[in-house]
Amino acid sequence: MIPGYDHSREIQLTDELALGDTLLLQKRDELLGFALCHTAPLVEGRAREDLRVLKLTLFDLSSFDEMVRMLSDLARRSGTRRVSIRVQGEYEAAYQRLITLRGRVRWSDLRMTLSGHNEGRADRGLVLSNWEI
Repeated sequence: MIPGYDHSREIQLTDELALGDTLLLQKRDELLGFALCHTAPLVEGRAREDLRVLKLTLFDLSSFDEMVRMLSDLARRSGTRRVSIRVQGEYEAAYQRLITLRGRVRWSDLRMTLSGHNEGRADRGLVLSNWEI
């Protein structure tokens, strides 16, 4: 959805290291989107505090609520108390939708890029990435 974005290595590492899961949102045989999330605690020996969504891609924003429901279900099943989704400022509609769904803002990120090398934005849908991996 954005040239140059390939999350296959992150998906593979998440699976191999048992850090979390990749959710696929499908309608019949059509892929509508995916979410790569980690459930492993950030600090060894600590309790799981949240399900961290590292990547979230949807071909159409109309699937956003269903993806949030799937993420919430995974959080419950994995023994975490909440879902953390970092929403980049370019995707204001998704941010507003999370607020409508009673989401809370816990922190904000300052995303800096090199002049002339701005972060890409999907022409349609939603592509969220936390840049950590």
